[in-house]
Amino acid sequence: MRPIIHSVSMPIVAVLVLGTALARADGGFDTFLRFGPPMNPFPTAVFLNIQIWNGEGMGWGTIPVPPILIPPGIPAWFKRDLIQAALQAVTDPRIGALTPLPPAGLQVHLNTLRPIRVGFFPGATGENPDYVQCKSLDLGVVSYVGFFDPYDYQSQPAIFTAGIVTDVGELSVQVSAQELSFQTDGPIICQALFQRLVPHAPQYGAQINYAGDRLEVYFDPAYTVQQGGIIFGTTSTGQGASGQVEAPSQIVPGDVNCDGSVDFGDINVFVLALTNPAAYADAYPDCDILSADINGDGVVDFGDINPFVGLLTGGH
Repeated sequence: MRPIIHSVSMPIVAVLVLGTALARADGGFDTFLRFGPPMNPFPTAVFLNIQIWNGEGMGWGTIPVPPILIPPGIPAWFKRDLIQAALQAVTDPRIGALTPLPPAGLQVHLNTLRPIRVGFFPGATGENPDYVQCKSLDLGVVSYVGFFDPYDYQSQPAIFTAGIVTDVGELSVQVSAQELSFQTDGPIICQALFQRLVPHAPQYGAQINYAGDRLEVYFDPAYTVQQGGIIFGTTSTGQGASGQVEAPSQIVPGDVNCDGSVDFGDINVFVLALTNPAAYADAYPDCDILSADINGDGVVDFGDINPFVGLLTGGH
């Protein structure tokens, strides 16, 4: 498992669940977002951060999604429609079909088989919580960075939420600012949520680590074949809560024709990917050329030939 790379810097207030791709024929990841009604009494910018792994030495590339302005007092479905419109304006071909789901959900298809990372940053909307769900998941990070206003928009003690979702079900816990004696620093919030989550997490196929102002959630694949993810949110008027999930690669090294196995049927396709990447992309639009990156250096070149032969002969 790759180490967690913490690059979240924008504030967020939502629940995030994410996971792995569908079958290889579908050519990507389906992510499901479900929104609660915003409580913000003033316009608030929210952010959706989508990153795709480019390979060793090249790191994560970001799909640029513009900030989304959320007006005050709108229903959850209206927020969903604003986020959908922002994604529709993105010209990156890796943003695929966008399908509204009742009552306030959105299915986002990502056209890639490489590892993905998705973070949702709803600013000071005061939602508690939102959901994002997908098929199986490597890890998730729930963060409460900085100091939070201990009151919500109705001047009541703020509520902070964290949780997990797997095939077994949904586990969610809350802690109020009043219980924390209105000491709402991020590490204090995370510690209280951790203490309530960790005794039950193994029953849901997850392991939770406390890491200061964040919770790191690792998932057992046996429990997250159908769905996996994290839950987070707060009614506080402050910003700084965030969530990010990472789903693993669906690329099978050597399976360049994407039929689910590595065999002699991949030989000519491997040669095509090696010598004419554009023709390969046209002939196999649902595949990822990095399936021909057998030595794992992030590029497809002649250095992959011998490892490919080793796969076919059982010597690799």
